[in-house]
Amino acid sequence: MFAAHGWSVHVAELRVAVARIVRRHGLGSALAGLLVEMAIDEGADKLVVQVVEHQVAALQVFRKLGFQPEALLRRHVKDVSGTRRDLLVLANDLSHAWIAMEALTADIPPEARL
Repeated sequence: MFAAHGWSVHVAELRVAVARIVRRHGLGSALAGLLVEMAIDEGADKLVVQVVEHQVAALQVFRKLGFQPEALLRRHVKDVSGTRRDLLVLANDLSHAWIAMEALTADIPPEARL
């Protein structure tokens, strides 16, 4: 989930793929939510996903999970029919959440923390 070294060791990139036959049953939403929880548990400061422009359901799922558009790569993806599509990069910056959590536990002695 995380890079072992480099500039982006604090960033987790999430990828979710659901077979066409089982889409629209909430599986993608459940998987995405689980991946976000796992990344938070592992200490990620920032989460990133890449979504092709026409994947409206995926965009909705990630926006509900707090992801915001960060970049647009025009005609970056070529689908199986050869059509070029835009790729959206969405991010969820968790650093503010970590700061808030640290503030909440600042007055608790380290030995009392679990």
